[in-house]
Amino acid sequence: MAGFIKGNKFLGYIPQKFKQLIKLNVQFDDQIVTQSKALGPTEMKVGYAGMSDIMKFALSMADSMEQPFIAYFDTSYPARREYLKKFSKNSEIQWCIETISNAAIRFNDENYYMLPKFLFGNLNIKDDLKKRIEEKLQENFKRIYQVLDFRNTNTAWHMIKTFLVEGFLCYEIVYDKTHTNIIGFKILDPASIVQEIRLIDGSYSIIWVQYPDNPRYRRELLNNQVIYISYIQSKDEYSNKSYIENLIRNFNLMRLMEDTRVLWNVTNATFRLKFMLPIGDQSESLAREDLGKFKAEYNESIQYKSESGELKIDGKPNIMAYKNYIIPMRDGESPSIEVLDDNGPQLQNVEIIQHFYKKFQMDSKIPGTRFFREQPNMLIPDINAGMDREEERFTLFIQQIRTMVEQVIRKPLQLQMCLDFPELAGDTEFLNGFHFTYFSDGYWEERLEQKIMFDRVQQIMGLNGLMDNIVGEPVFDATWACKKYLKLSDDDWKENEEYKEKARKKAQGSQQEQEPPPPEDDGGGEGNEEQPQDDGGQDASQQGGQQQQPQMQGQGGEQNAQTAQPQAPQPPQPPQAGG
Repeated sequence: MAGFIKGNKFLGYIPQKFKQLIKLNVQFDDQIVTQSKALGPTEMKVGYAGMSDIMKFALSMADSMEQPFIAYFDTSYPARREYLKKFSKNSEIQWCIETISNAAIRFNDENYYMLPKFLFGNLNIKDDLKKRIEEKLQENFKRIYQVLDFRNTNTAWHMIKTFLVEGFLCYEIVYDKTHTNIIGFKILDPASIVQEIRLIDGSYSIIWVQYPDNPRYRRELLNNQVIYISYIQSKDEYSNKSYIENLIRNFNLMRLMEDTRVLWNVTNATFRLKFMLPIGDQSESLAREDLGKFKAEYNESIQYKSESGELKIDGKPNIMAYKNYIIPMRDGESPSIEVLDDNGPQLQNVEIIQHFYKKFQMDSKIPGTRFFREQPNMLIPDINAGMDREEERFTLFIQQIRTMVEQVIRKPLQLQMCLDFPELAGDTEFLNGFHFTYFSDGYWEERLEQKIMFDRVQQIMGLNGLMDNIVGEPVFDATWACKKYLKLSDDDWKENEEYKEKARKKAQGSQQEQEPPPPEDDGGGEGNEEQPQDDGGQDASQQGGQQQQPQMQGQGGEQNAQTAQPQAPQPPQPPQAGG
């Protein structure tokens, strides 16, 4: 059984190469805490009385860096999580969760919803090492993506749904025996694990302890063995712990208003009857007994379940259109039945339901146009009108969700790359070079990007048209304007320059192929030798020679340039010997 094998229960021998990664992806240095002189709010709130140095360090660290919210410290979370799971089964909540999951996870033709890219920036390394890093990055990413089972199933999509409902994700990173390769992941209960501070090799480091209060199940893991993601941070006291918690109030009020309308329509769809039973001179106990029997026979029990929408009358799912009453008569006396007037409140108005429905839409962070399915003109927004503010906020929210869940791949990928290139493991530029590109909402976002790029190009063309009247040149340089307003990265700009260079070389090659070969030298002397002419002017060969002179300029030097100018007619000369 995993976790019960000898050596896995508590921290034992840690390989030196593996030990170097303990603080990877932890944005703090223990000197920040040990050299700090002030007291943070967490330290003041808890106090230092009777605490060990490690506990004091933990309190100081909480005020020195952003920490995920630890579900273990919220004793009500396990019960709350079960309620959230039940609440998420409502169809409206399911629709919101799936809409956000569909927007966050968009697969390409190869079933990848994201691809890595390394931005070298100021990382000063050789070109051959850069090539190795890029190749290893793609190799490790595909292997980790496959191990997470993201490529062949909807695991990534369900992971987003779980995060939106529960507000936490927790995995164990499993390494091979040599601690040099990541071979798998295990899902952990976020409510079972907590952070602790441990002194390792003279410096304070974060470790994770699972089931700390149960000696039988207690497990200790290094920070580079755990992925822990929370919807809120530890210092965020103003947000709910999961996405759907924000939907509870207005959804429940909307559902309550719906239920009252349903019950009102059901109860008012039938007659309300009043029974008058004669009891004669019976004693009170006998009269109560007869009334109880009569009530048990003719009473109707209405049961309504808002979760499933089921309605049962007397335990039966169907509403009876009519009902026969058989009442006995004795000694000329019989019960009387009267129909009661409906004087209750009128609940036909559904405006209050629409009010809470709109509030529910606001809480969901999903643009209102995506709810209004009955309006076809809202299904295809006008791209020329730009992005709606609600769509813009929704796009930012999706980016936030992606950034949170991105740690499921980012952290193990960084760890594996540091194991492959240990000489760069402590380089901040190397750790910050990991970048991910997501596939977006297909046609709509592609059209939007095209519209934005078109507007930027129009702006640049307008800047290039501004002329300086004094020097007669454009006020703004075209290259500067393109770099500033097209928002291209350095890599994109470099790629563009490479394509331009290829186009220039191709154009030069085509021009050389189209140029005619230079005329052959017939040995007739230097320069443009005069030929015999008739009395009427130059002969045909001389005229042809003059027509070729403009193409030969630059090869014949100054003499060719002079002969190309018009000259006065010369008298005919006798032909020379050998001519």
